[in-house]
Amino acid sequence: MKRSVVLCALSALLATCGSARAVTVRDFLGTNQAGGNFTNLAELGLGWDREHFYDQGWPLEAGSGYDFSVSDKEILAAQKEGVAVLPILAYVAPWAAQTHSCDFDYKGIHYRVLVTKDPNSPGGYRRVRIGTDSTGKEVSRQVMSNERSSPQRELWEEYVERLVSHYSKPPYNVKYWQIWNEGTMESGCFWDENIENYVDNVHIPAAKIIRKYGGKVVWGGWPDCNPLSEYDKALACHDAWKYTDILDVHYLPPVAFDYLYKRWVGNGKCEGIWMTEIGFTQNFNQIANTYPRMFYWALTHKFDDPEKYKVFWFARWSPDDPKAYGYNCSLMKGQTPTDHGLQIHQFSELLRGQKVEAFTQYSTDLNIGFSLDERAARPRSKVSMLTTGTSLHSIFRSPRPGTG
Repeated sequence: MKRSVVLCALSALLATCGSARAVTVRDFLGTNQAGGNFTNLAELGLGWDREHFYDQGWPLEAGSGYDFSVSDKEILAAQKEGVAVLPILAYVAPWAAQTHSCDFDYKGIHYRVLVTKDPNSPGGYRRVRIGTDSTGKEVSRQVMSNERSSPQRELWEEYVERLVSHYSKPPYNVKYWQIWNEGTMESGCFWDENIENYVDNVHIPAAKIIRKYGGKVVWGGWPDCNPLSEYDKALACHDAWKYTDILDVHYLPPVAFDYLYKRWVGNGKCEGIWMTEIGFTQNFNQIANTYPRMFYWALTHKFDDPEKYKVFWFARWSPDDPKAYGYNCSLMKGQTPTDHGLQIHQFSELLRGQKVEAFTQYSTDLNIGFSLDERAARPRSKVSMLTTGTSLHSIFRSPRPGTG
């Protein structure tokens, strides 16, 4: 069987010296959509699960009341296994979307959102977004989803208030809250307006409530379809960064962490950087090639708080059926770990249960060195070793897809 030794850019030392806030590898590792199986997360060595709180939050109909029974049980079950839950506050119930027409500009296009009553549409309203260029010529026309539109302010604030007030207190004690998911028009199906509307109508109102209860605000996953320079502008929009504790990106190369650190975290404006979605691929080298780089980078960039840096694989589970959506892209297929799951478990096991520190005091006659960029073609960027005490190990071996 052909195997590729993924030699990346990590050296780490397992130390036992005391520290008030010792960081472990489990602090760094998470996944999405545990489906209530938190025992499996613990077995894989993961410390976090990211979950949508849409169904548990919004009532099915206006005025019908809130039902937290499902998420109550899930959060307590996660705590029993030592897993923390990151709730996603999204999206908008159809009956809670704004009911008036509005205008906004985005990337040189003027958009008019026409909202009309329609008993056949979810929430009783139909929204059509019409884009025109500088000459007034229509260049786009799209029926919008009420769930991905600006909410009515008082209803959005009530939704956030209900969830955060309930889960911030014992026995749940949820501290970190993610506002929305991939809030850009380019993300395709998560937000249908511009960044300014997102910041003003979604992010800042929710952040104020989260902080009122002593919580921390996680940005809603900046998607890889938008450059990081636009993320900078979004954070600067109406000082949104002041209402953001944790920056978050999705499916971007690891070098995104360094970019954001230099602009937003190293100067103290924000507290940390997470990647709450990575993976969803049949490339079985991705974990081996990226996780050690990112963990080593974190250890060398003031990883002094266990919640400062995190990576969440998407997703935990898919059916064990080659025809199923997400087959071999998740950590588990049915009851069996995929190669992704085996690798993340091995990574966690190598470092589990001890304080971890960066180790650079080694010498080698190989042409190797650290690079955060897993795309680099230089030979020196392709090697990653791990030291555990005085033993030196290559971290991962995994079959190349298609080679058997």
